[in-house]
Amino acid sequence: MSEPSTTHGALLLHPSRRPAVRDTVARLKERLARERPGYVLWTFQQPMDPVVDHARQVPPGSEFQLVPLLLAPGAHFAEDVQQLAAAVREAAPALQVRIRNPLLEDVDFVAWLLE
Repeated sequence: MSEPSTTHGALLLHPSRRPAVRDTVARLKERLARERPGYVLWTFQQPMDPVVDHARQVPPGSEFQLVPLLLAPGAHFAEDVQQLAAAVREAAPALQVRIRNPLLEDVDFVAWLLE
């Protein structure tokens, strides 16, 4: 197993009522806790408080990444991600908030797809 990451942020997920999705997300949450303890999961349309509270615990000057697990920059990216970023910036102004690209705009992800 690799060393836990020292980066911080949140993985942003689309909501689902399907049990299989909830089970998959629960497994990811457990793995994040072990391997990337600086990250939390957040589902669109849920209260932002857990992400904002997490950001307040991050050392000042650190980078805080918002990682939208979305294919393309649709409504969730244009609205929800931006609102979450604004809330984090307001609550923890000493952090460097970075919004990652959606998957199909992420150069490394697309390169992996096309290998």
